[in-house]
Amino acid sequence: MAAEVFIDTRGFYAQWDRNDRAHERVKAWLKANRAKFIAVTTEWVIGETCTLLVARGVPHLIGPFLDQLAASRALRSINPDAETLDETPVVQYQLAGRVDMCG
Repeated sequence: MAAEVFIDTRGFYAQWDRNDRAHERVKAWLKANRAKFIAVTTEWVIGETCTLLVARGVPHLIGPFLDQLAASRALRSINPDAETLDETPVVQYQLAGRVDMCG
């Protein structure tokens, strides 16, 4: 099975806003690694990304962003429960220093 990679608001935003300083890096990374992973995100991140697109003056990107998510076979949206949220600090600590934060 392909590795799972959590995509947060920063990754989505940089992918969609061509004026973002990490845009080209994110697009290149996705192109080079797309077949190697399954993207995982949450409904919270999707909503936050839409809010950020509006706040940064590019609300016209919301429709294409949501369309891409709906059409993607390589994206899994999860809704964390209390147990998952309790484990988050442990996982973050384990990953500290091993994650490239794209900007």
